[in-house]
Amino acid sequence: MGTECSSANSPLRREAKNRKFETANVYVPTIIDWLVKRKEKGRKIQKMKKEDTVKLISAEGFEFVVDKEAAMVSQTIHNMLTSPGSFAERQHGEVTFPEISTTILEKICQYFYWHLQFASGKETEFPIEPELTLELMMAANYLHT
Repeated sequence: MGTECSSANSPLRREAKNRKFETANVYVPTIIDWLVKRKEKGRKIQKMKKEDTVKLISAEGFEFVVDKEAAMVSQTIHNMLTSPGSFAERQHGEVTFPEISTTILEKICQYFYWHLQFASGKETEFPIEPELTLELMMAANYLHT
């Protein structure tokens, strides 16, 4: 997918392992491939506006700012952001997952963009590290992805 954070030795992963999350960090996934695909479909590529993004916050307080269209891949997130009423998630555009670790939420964000890029195209495999499988399956079940 081209995300620099996908490798085990990336600076972001090293920082995450070596640092306690006293203050939240912000990570905006690299979505170059997805944007190229959007442009090929004739959609404009422009700077994301705050209302076009959603902030997903992991158990450790790490913040992932993702395109709202990508986050809507999850039925749970979709319901949180579009349900009628005055839910905090809808008003603030951020969703906290106290049970999902940073590593797992990062992988989920990567999956959102992978899904948008490849869902209607040729069959490709989404890479999952074996040690993440169980925790990732539990999170995917909760998020209905």
